[in-house]
Amino acid sequence: MKKTFYIFLIYTLPLFICMIFFFKSKTDHADQGVEYSKNKYSHLICYSFSTELCKNPIKHDKKNIVLLGNSQLTAINSLNIDDLSVCARLIKQYEYNPNVNFTCYSLPNLNPEEIKYIYKNYLYSNEEDLSLIIPLFYDDFARERGIRGSILLNNLSTFETNKKNQTKNNYFNEIIKKNKEIIQANLIYLRNFLFNVDEFTIRKKIPHIYKNNLNFFYETIYLTLQKRNTQTLIYFAPMRDDYQLPFDISDYDDFKNEIFSFVKNKNIQLENFEKIIKSNFFGLDLNNRVDFIHFKNEGHKILTNNILNLSDDF
Repeated sequence: MKKTFYIFLIYTLPLFICMIFFFKSKTDHADQGVEYSKNKYSHLICYSFSTELCKNPIKHDKKNIVLLGNSQLTAINSLNIDDLSVCARLIKQYEYNPNVNFTCYSLPNLNPEEIKYIYKNYLYSNEEDLSLIIPLFYDDFARERGIRGSILLNNLSTFETNKKNQTKNNYFNEIIKKNKEIIQANLIYLRNFLFNVDEFTIRKKIPHIYKNNLNFFYETIYLTLQKRNTQTLIYFAPMRDDYQLPFDISDYDDFKNEIFSFVKNKNIQLENFEKIIKSNFFGLDLNNRVDFIHFKNEGHKILTNNILNLSDDF
């Protein structure tokens, strides 16, 4: 009897813990599922010429460019020591250009409410020229909500191009650390295993979250339109196309149509980068699963060049 009880306990206790975590989880992702408001790994990452510019990214008499997006801009699959992310490549591109001040903000699953908060608190009050670039990810509209503590507390994890004594090995170690932070494993993976959830599981849109996020995005765009000195570029982010995407395709098409309709006849530049990166440049994540969002070094080169071509037209 006692042996049976222990066996029962061994098999049911993990399930019970995962069920609690399942219902308490805020994001309920098939791929990451982190409760961001309390997760210590979800620091807002900033690439800039200095830490001070991360907190005040606008400089007088400069062409200010700010890229604001999720972990696609910083996470590198199959990472090698000489690899550079989109943010790092753009920073190096502009580092010796005396006319440009570039800053990149990145946070896993950055949602439209957070984008609005960052824009309103870091960028809106400036009277200098600003080119704002925002990638659009359907999943971050359809399921994410709330402003994480690292943003509210101005808790930044920074890369500085002018940081002294930062060797290539130190830089590589920092990149490894941040990639682990971005794709940090936790109890959600045990939950996914027990409930047969994987990277191919269709993630359904949460209607009220999606509606709220669309409104947050629209409000951000209206704020940018109030500023004569601000130019805004938005783009549909690259995704691999050799597997069925893990969400309802008709919902995704509706999302794109809503965005197209909203920006029509507005002074907003909209581009579609969905297909610019070949699927073999995406690869696997740190857990050896098919990754629909993050890509290898080659993908970061391609996206960087496309962003550069557009920003040069600003």
